[in-house]
Formats: sequence, structure tokens, C-alpha cells
Amino acid sequence: MDVGGTWIVATKEDQAADLGVEFDVPKQFRRGTLLKNQKASVDSAVKTIEMTARELGAADLSNTTVLDIGCGVKFTQAFYGRRVPVKR
Repeated sequence: MDVGGTWIVATKEDQAADLGVEFDVPKQFRRGTLLKNQKASVDSAVKTIEMTARELGAADLSNTTVLDIGCGVKFTQAFYGRRVPVKR
């Protein structure tokens, strides 16, 4: 893939780490220590969202408006790709 004049080549390991990801995001837009493994990254976002809901005393965030101001995409991948409940 050509990204701004730079070719990004996905290895077999990279491709395997992207399997099972419902909302695929190109590597150059990912952030964090798990950027090479989308599935693990999204799994960690889901766990963080679940923990946040518990801390708020809720089963999920379906009645909660959330503003994600992070620099990465894993929470968006969780909300949209995994259909994690959120009000908006």
C-alpha cells in the first residue's frame, strides 16, 4: 500500500493480528503499544469500557454520552466494530 509516498508492507504476522477485527483501521492511523495487533488493541478498549461502566455503577454505557478525545482509534473500533453499547 502506498501511503504518502511510503510503501507499507504487511507481514504475515501483521495480517494474522488483524483477523477478527470488525472495523479495520490502517496501521499508520493506529497508536499505542498494541498498534501492530488490532484485535488485542480493540480487546483492551472493550475491557476499559467495561471497567468504566462498572465504575459508574452501570451495566454498560447505553445510557451514557461519551466524548473520546484520545489520539488513537481503538475505542471507536470497539464502539462501532464490536457494537459496544453507548448512548452517543
